[in-house]
Amino acid sequence: MTRKLNLFVFFVLSFLFLTSCEKLFTLEGTIYLKEGERIERLSGTKIYLLNNSIEKVISSNLDEYKKESKAAIKTYEKKLLQKEIENKEIALKKITSQIKKDKISLGEAKNLVADNLKKFSDSNKKTTDAELKITKENLKAKLEILNSKKEIKLLNALLESKKRKFSSVLIERRKELKKLIKKKDNKLAESKRLFSKDSKVFKSRIRKIRNEIVNLKSDYEKKKKTLVSKYFWNYIHKKILIVNKLNKPCRSCTPQLTFFIENKGNKAIRAMEFDLYYKDISLKNSGFKISQFGAYGLDRIWYPESKNKYRETVYGIAPKRRMLRLKSFYLRARRSMQGDTLRFFEKMGGYDPSKFRVVVKKAYLSDPSTFHSYNPYSSRYMRSKGLKRWRYKKLSAADVFKKEINNSQLLKKTKEKIRKVLSKQIILTKEILQRKSTFTAEKKNITFLYASFIKKKVKQISKARKNVINSQLTKKQNEKMKELNKNISQKQLLIDSSKFQLKQMKENVEGLKKKKSLYNGLLEVSKKRLDTAMSKKKEIESQLKNLNEKKGVIFGEIQKYALTNTPLLEMQSLWINKFIDSLSSSKTHSGNSNIDGKFKFEKLTKETTYIFAVANHENKRFLWFVELDLSSKNQQDLSDINNTVIEVKNLDKLLEYFNKAISVNSDSAPVKN
Repeated sequence: MTRKLNLFVFFVLSFLFLTSCEKLFTLEGTIYLKEGERIERLSGTKIYLLNNSIEKVISSNLDEYKKESKAAIKTYEKKLLQKEIENKEIALKKITSQIKKDKISLGEAKNLVADNLKKFSDSNKKTTDAELKITKENLKAKLEILNSKKEIKLLNALLESKKRKFSSVLIERRKELKKLIKKKDNKLAESKRLFSKDSKVFKSRIRKIRNEIVNLKSDYEKKKKTLVSKYFWNYIHKKILIVNKLNKPCRSCTPQLTFFIENKGNKAIRAMEFDLYYKDISLKNSGFKISQFGAYGLDRIWYPESKNKYRETVYGIAPKRRMLRLKSFYLRARRSMQGDTLRFFEKMGGYDPSKFRVVVKKAYLSDPSTFHSYNPYSSRYMRSKGLKRWRYKKLSAADVFKKEINNSQLLKKTKEKIRKVLSKQIILTKEILQRKSTFTAEKKNITFLYASFIKKKVKQISKARKNVINSQLTKKQNEKMKELNKNISQKQLLIDSSKFQLKQMKENVEGLKKKKSLYNGLLEVSKKRLDTAMSKKKEIESQLKNLNEKKGVIFGEIQKYALTNTPLLEMQSLWINKFIDSLSSSKTHSGNSNIDGKFKFEKLTKETTYIFAVANHENKRFLWFVELDLSSKNQQDLSDINNTVIEVKNLDKLLEYFNKAISVNSDSAPVKN
């Protein structure tokens, strides 16, 4: 006894030791939802830990739901069956009334067929009798028409022979007229040919004269240009005098090159351009300007300016006048020179101020008679003093030396040649005009000569045409012709009317024939419609009998439809809420996630096998019923991947998910299609 007690104590102690030594573990995790790239951490969410005993709760819940859904399906099936029976009874009433109507229409169709058959046979007999009679009458009328046509043909032949005689005369007259017109055209063509030949000769002659005039004019212009340039440069070199004078205004001053201008010729100098020379070499051509040596205004165009005895401003130098106001520019000292300027003077053998001189590069001349006042009394001061400004007009070199050019013997000779050639051109133009006038006179003579002959022939042709048109039969022949034509038209009218009458009768027979086939078809349709209605009535009666007895194909389809389409929405939503309550009440441990969505459970045993949580987020409920992985118990995240969204539409997925989790057969749960 004591031994047994000792063994019992040993086993109890060993059991307590083993249970106390059971390995405990800590579970951590995060509950979150991923929306695109953004992660929403669910803070304050209630998280439950469940053990294996929850499987019994779930299976009992599923069994209860199955019973409720079966009852709902039976109720829905009964409702559908009643509705189908009512529909079939209505259809049976409709088909019965339709059979009555079809029987009436069948009787009417039989009466129509019989009536039409009688009308068709009567009309067909009348048509055949009429056709024989009309053909006999038509043959007789056609024979009379043929005889009349023969007589008309003979009369027309007589008339045709008369017309042929007159038309032969008309053709002959027309041929004669054509010959006359051809002769006239040939003569005109010959005259035109000769005129065109002469015109070609005249054109070649006038072309030569024009070319000669152009050449002479271009030669004249070239000679004129050379003369103008010759006179211009002769005037600059011979008539314009520049006197250079080197002086020093004071001891400390730089030396200045002073110059004055004298106009020896009979032209006025309006403006001038200067060039600075050193030892007879142009500084401008060597790359230096006058402004580099002190004269800043003289490297551009210089307009001479002076005052007359009336204290009025005068622009330009008059003929035989000297510019009283001196022009000067200072020469730079050697020490102020540098670079290229200094090298140039070293190359030229040193810097010597006395070797500088000013030369006219170009002068702008004018006729002295163009001396005039412009913009008089422009200011208040000038108006009060009565002062004016005077200048010479801008003229080209050709206008300045106009008299000299006109008096030139060389140009006079060229002008004389041009005049002679122009006189030749005038003579030739006169010849051309004379030839044109002779040509027009010839044309007039030819047309006038042939006009009378043509007129005569036209009269003859018109007379012959009238004879052709007015050629007729005799009075008796005309009367006979009219009578024959009248007879033909009457007979033809009779034939046409009889043909039309016969046609109408045949059309009537054809119409009755078509009606016959139509009525026969109508009769067949009425019979078929009645047969189909009768067979349909039998079919509906048999279906109604099966539905009342809960048999047949239709009843099977109602059962299937009720099974897949029972409206269990409310029941399903209630069951889910009940299911969630049962899960939350069966917890072993529970806790809330922190602000970052993290949760932690410590000192857990192997009994803890499931995590359960529910979260509401943006009008959706998210549910987690996750089995713990024994290999990695320490970390378990709850996210979009391992959740089931609670919506009635997704109930199948939810049930399927639970069935997999607790190893329940999926056939035991109802499936909504």
